Amino acid sequence: MYSLEEVKVRSARANPEANNKLHFFASKLSIYFSWIFVNLRLSANQVTVVFFLMGLTGSVCFVCGPEFYLLGYIFWRLHIIFDLCDGDVARFNQTFSINGAYWDYMIHSVLYPLVYISICYSLYDKFNDFIFLLVGLLGSLVVSQLLAVKNNYYRAMLFSKKSLDMKQSSVS
Repeated sequence: MYSLEEVKVRSARANPEANNKLHFFASKLSIYFSWIFVNLRLSANQVTVVFFLMGLTGSVCFVCGPEFYLLGYIFWRLHIIFDLCDGDVARFNQTFSINGAYWDYMIHSVLYPLVYISICYSLYDKFNDFIFLLVGLLGSLVVSQLLAVKNNYYRAMLFSKKSLDMKQSSVS
């Protein structure tokens, strides 16, 4: 059995400050779940499946109506926490794969629009107002396009063999 301290050291990020700013809440809790996943001997890809299932369950809870919103929110937060865990497990085991990165991006591309649609559909169902369906459709399209722009930018960087230097200023 691995100690929490060993998991922390072996799964440490190269850029913890940037990650902690982006995922303030999740970054505080993810290491504890990563410790559990490492000791259960789950692979990073298996943790990615768990992360997907948590997000999907959250989306389903949102569709079930307002009485399930709190449960949906809890599953959604767990999905974000577990999203960080798959990277921790990959760093701990030194098992990085293009498939893992691909599925991570694909899961975001599916779940973010899905949760948006789920919430809007639930509101439509509760209030019987068509505007919620329009907001859900438009919002999910916007979210999908934002993800596509981001993913295509990184893809273009990969093919042009450029790297993202977070410390570099945009002013020349």
